[in-house]
Amino acid sequence: MAWLFWEFRRNYVWLINRIFIPTLLNALAGFLTTIVSLYTAYDGDWSIMVLLTVITSDLSVACSLILLYIYKFGKLQRLKREHNQMFRNYEHPPHVQELPTLYTMLLQRNGILDILKATVILAVLN
Repeated sequence: MAWLFWEFRRNYVWLINRIFIPTLLNALAGFLTTIVSLYTAYDGDWSIMVLLTVITSDLSVACSLILLYIYKFGKLQRLKREHNQMFRNYEHPPHVQELPTLYTMLLQRNGILDILKATVILAVLN
């Protein structure tokens, strides 16, 4: 996982969706499984192995949650802000400006043929 993190370190969306969120969910599942096992199989007796498992899964949850917060609300938001500042005064070509209205007009009719037409029009114009 460290190799994947290093390879995709500039792709914040990929890191968030493919590494941080799955790691967080797996660590939470491990923590809940340990707690359930503690109170069902061990009758609430906190042995050293249960304690180590809880500490390990809690550290994994904390690390993935911190990294998710840093990347989602720090780095990704900063990148979006820079992008919006860079392209604030950019003039789009006329066919790109008309595209959203044409697309929404076709989708408002809610027919499958209209959706296919809108998709074809978008593909041809782009």
